[in-house]
Amino acid sequence: MRCLKIFTFSILFFSFQVVIGQTPTPTPDETEKQITEKAMRLLRETASEVSNMRTLENRISFTADIASLMWPHDEAEAKRMFGWSVGEFKTLVTMYDNQMNMFPPPEDGERSYGGGFLFGEVNERSRVLQKFQVAMGVRQQITSSIAEHEPVLAFNFYHDSVNGVSNPQLTTILSYGNNTYFELGLLRKIAEKDSAKAADLARVSLQKGFRSHHVDLLREIHSKDTEKAAEFASAVLSRIKNESLDKLELYSINNLVSFGDEKLEESLKDPAMKPVYSKEDLRELTDILSRAILDGDERGGFRSYLANIEKYNPGRASQIRTKFNIDNTGRGQPQRAGMQRGMGSGSSSVPPPPPAPRNPGGFTVTGTGGSARAVSQDMEARQKAEQELMGEVMSLNKKELPKEEREKIIAKAREILMSTPGKDKKIIGLSAIAAQVAKAGDKELASELMRDAANLVNLSPKTYQDFLYTWMLISGYAEAEPEKAFPLLEDTIVSLNDVISSLVRVGEFIDTSEQMIVDGEVQVGAFGSGIAGNISRQMNIATPTIKSLIKVDFDRLHQATNRFNRVETRILSKMIILRAAFEKKPAGPGEVDIAGTR
Repeated sequence: MRCLKIFTFSILFFSFQVVIGQTPTPTPDETEKQITEKAMRLLRETASEVSNMRTLENRISFTADIASLMWPHDEAEAKRMFGWSVGEFKTLVTMYDNQMNMFPPPEDGERSYGGGFLFGEVNERSRVLQKFQVAMGVRQQITSSIAEHEPVLAFNFYHDSVNGVSNPQLTTILSYGNNTYFELGLLRKIAEKDSAKAADLARVSLQKGFRSHHVDLLREIHSKDTEKAAEFASAVLSRIKNESLDKLELYSINNLVSFGDEKLEESLKDPAMKPVYSKEDLRELTDILSRAILDGDERGGFRSYLANIEKYNPGRASQIRTKFNIDNTGRGQPQRAGMQRGMGSGSSSVPPPPPAPRNPGGFTVTGTGGSARAVSQDMEARQKAEQELMGEVMSLNKKELPKEEREKIIAKAREILMSTPGKDKKIIGLSAIAAQVAKAGDKELASELMRDAANLVNLSPKTYQDFLYTWMLISGYAEAEPEKAFPLLEDTIVSLNDVISSLVRVGEFIDTSEQMIVDGEVQVGAFGSGIAGNISRQMNIATPTIKSLIKVDFDRLHQATNRFNRVETRILSKMIILRAAFEKKPAGPGEVDIAGTR
């Protein structure tokens, strides 16, 4: 795992960012227009490079990503790209399904997963299952990208992409809870704009059975369109009536009854309120719920359903109480024989538990209280000093601040920074001061501060930490002396190429299950499983520094990406620039992020 972490850093070096308190200034419209034009050229260049990647998985995920960025600027081209990604994704899913169907049925006790990553024997069934699971994550990614522009088209892809899956093990994966909640988020996004369309599409999702998220969706539709909610509620009731009792989710039906009861009571008080179910409908639902309870073994938690059943179907409630020996309070009747098993004769209650220990953590501190308090007080004092310092540093760019006062603040800041443990804090702190001083117009002092920061960094990086410190320095230069950030960035990329090449070789040696490297190509797109999440997070963190360098010299930043030897890292670094150039605003109040990432 250590090797993987180092590899992840190396492959993602371009995306690391140290936030040092930038204060962005408005950019003239003409400059923004020029940046957009250059970004569009880079976007098309990157799309062309992606088409030449070796693995279908990387091509699918990156093409969908590019299409999402392209949409606001060239909708027709974006739709074409999405269409290609969708078609190829379906082909990939069909291939996985065919491969799984070629294996003999799994034997009892056979492990579904395992083996292969570190010198182990590869389980071919496991390999395909793992790839399919990753593909389902990519399915959500593509759906989310399309949903930003056309939610209905996204929903259709989400369902159509797996309609042909027939293998039992793969269909089990499709029924996982995460898929359910994702679909609910997608339908809610559609309901925001068109509740009627959401109700129609929700009926499609009922084909796989009634689940708890359908109740949540019914609430959402009812809040916007009671007529459509009643139609959807009728479809839900019909689906439940046609389902076999052993496949019903009892808690979901009980939740549906509770919601129906709530709206029925509201309609009785206010005739203008339209219920989702009539009293007869609720009686039918509680009858189905009761028969499912009576037909099967005792299912944990069903006693809480008795209140709804009692209200609309008292006869069924009585049958349940009799079968399971439940009194009117909902508790099971005690059995006379053996009710006090394991207790002494005449005992009528469980002995009280021993008192809890006064020191549950088990820690004993003897004679060190004063020392511990001193350490704590020292830390608090240091934190307070650092907070005060940051406030003073942020005031350095105020032009009305006298030069003597500015120099006094800087001297104090340097003194505190030099006594602060951790090289990273020193680099970040000096860079922050330099950035503020540069904004105040004192370029010479800013340069001097950045030299102090550079003296803490090995400019011929060899270790993971060396590269991290170097990127911190680049981030500092991006704000204080942008013209010095580019040469350092370019030299560091050259150094990284050898590291990346070596790590890929090691990765191929240990990754026998092809989770990370396929056909000699690193899976840096969404199919890269856990690495993909890292990429996404680091892309977001990198945005402020990349934005600064874009404004200084977009072309040189673009050229720097071409210094990466491997196509994966070139494309990844270009995507980081493109995301910064076309940065989208985060979801605002009331907006739904179906992927749960914002």
